[in-house]
Amino acid sequence: MMARRVKLPSWQFRNACCEVMERLGLADDWWSDVRAYYGVSRREALALGERAPGRRPDLPGSRTCVPVSGKTWEEIWNARPRTTPEAIESFWREVGSWCVFRQLVRHRGRGFPEIDKVLPRDGALLEYGCGIAPVTWWLTRRRRDFVPTIYDVPSEAYEFARYRLKRFRGKNTPWRTRFYDVAVVLEVLEHVHDPLAAIGNILATLKSGGHLFEDYYVHDGHGSPADLESAALARPEVYDLIRAHCDLVSGQSPDAPEGGGRRQWRRR
Repeated sequence: MMARRVKLPSWQFRNACCEVMERLGLADDWWSDVRAYYGVSRREALALGERAPGRRPDLPGSRTCVPVSGKTWEEIWNARPRTTPEAIESFWREVGSWCVFRQLVRHRGRGFPEIDKVLPRDGALLEYGCGIAPVTWWLTRRRRDFVPTIYDVPSEAYEFARYRLKRFRGKNTPWRTRFYDVAVVLEVLEHVHDPLAAIGNILATLKSGGHLFEDYYVHDGHGSPADLESAALARPEVYDLIRAHCDLVSGQSPDAPEGGGRRQWRRR
């Protein structure tokens, strides 16, 4: 009898490939840092990072955050008014290690070769709204000839990013420069209270000929409560500003459905 082929969704196929590669020792070791910082295994970290409606995971604490348990993502957001930048920023601390595990699973097995390609030797990289800094971490495991800057609001994800990058790169890593060859702004602009100001500041520090990578998601009112209405309203102005200073190198138009995914721009 001929075996029937089952076509897996792309995310299931990627996870299955990751599982095989990790078990064979052929993938990046992301779990030893998690074990050292949170005291959980690779399997436990994967379970904590799953995404599903109504989840109330028992999230571990660390030396930089307290445990969070028995609450959904939405309940934490709705626990207080989120009408000011300070209250919005506070949310990313209140969720504890939730974003760490979500991002670890989301970026499991992902690479950023297109960013590696345009980052020159001894170049300066800005990863804005970095979370666990997946781009800087992936690049660092392959090369050391660049100067990284990671930036985010105070949060456990940012603390974990600093921990594992310093553990890998060493404590004497310079973390700030004045101008950048590459700026990466991925999966963040829809959560920023004033994305127009953020992009303006980034473009002001991006060198002529430098590259901007972004993926400004289109907020449709049905996503995470952390997808801000102010960010959705500012989106057309943000792209007017980007187009005024940059040329599109690759990726779909920002007017494509759901935002068109990741784009690469070159600063004039």
